[in-house]
Amino acid sequence: MNVDPIYVYERETDPEVVARHGGPARPITRRTVRHPVLGVLTWSEVGKEWRGERKRGRGSYEIAIRAGETDEAKRDRAAAGAVAIEQRLAELGGFAADALLGLLNREWREAGEAPVRRDTFVKRLRPATRAFDEDGSVRVFFSDGELFGGHSVVVELDSDLRPVDATI
Repeated sequence: MNVDPIYVYERETDPEVVARHGGPARPITRRTVRHPVLGVLTWSEVGKEWRGERKRGRGSYEIAIRAGETDEAKRDRAAAGAVAIEQRLAELGGFAADALLGLLNREWREAGEAPVRRDTFVKRLRPATRAFDEDGSVRVFFSDGELFGGHSVVVELDSDLRPVDATI
């Protein structure tokens, strides 16, 4: 796998901090890999995860993979999961609707506002992020289409990619 460093320079602008800790801007190396399915992934030392963006048709979504910095097998498993999940977005949206539609119509609608139907709920969801955890479970984040005031709708999948929960 090809690894290219990306150099990011931080520059402090607070005058007190510069006076105490002055000096030239310091480079921070960000490790990247090019995955054949997921594209360019960048290692985040802070989150201890690989991050990237997968392009699909005219859109894209973010990928986050919790795995060791050198764990290629988990990146490959996430790639297979990403492709499988792309084929099941309508099913996952339906799972979220079944779990959250009652809450939406009870707690999030204005007085006199018509209840949201299941098909409308599913159509308003837009894929946002897939977060792959070390144990193989996945959280699929959707933009809510303002159903819940801009909160993400999250469908949690087990390590076999079966939906187990939906939350906002």
